[in-house]
Amino acid sequence: MLGAHGDIAPTYVGRFAPSPTGPLHFGSAITAIGSYLCARAVGGRWHVRIDDIDPARELPVASGSILRTLARLGLDWDGPVSYQSTRPHWMRIMHCLMRYSSNLLLSYTIVEAHTLKRYEYKRIHDL
Repeated sequence: MLGAHGDIAPTYVGRFAPSPTGPLHFGSAITAIGSYLCARAVGGRWHVRIDDIDPARELPVASGSILRTLARLGLDWDGPVSYQSTRPHWMRIMHCLMRYSSNLLLSYTIVEAHTLKRYEYKRIHDL
């Protein structure tokens, strides 16, 4: 594909990454269609990645259901479907988040409490 100046333009890659927590809902279908059409309009590729990173909320049959719905909508993806949980860097990221999440939560809670106290003080004294 040629770019605006006659050079070789990079290939556009559209992506759709639903979470397998249930059937594909209307808003996600619209998002998928938009992403698909943008990619195809410029001769690009379209990839699907299942965001299976929240096992507590996932339904075992949801991934298959979502993929069948995309196919029924005529959205044909390029290459194999990828799964976020199988990406090599994902486990390292999750390990770091689990290791440091309690510190982050505590820091956030302290900042949030301080902000709330300032708001309440100002609200009471402005009455």
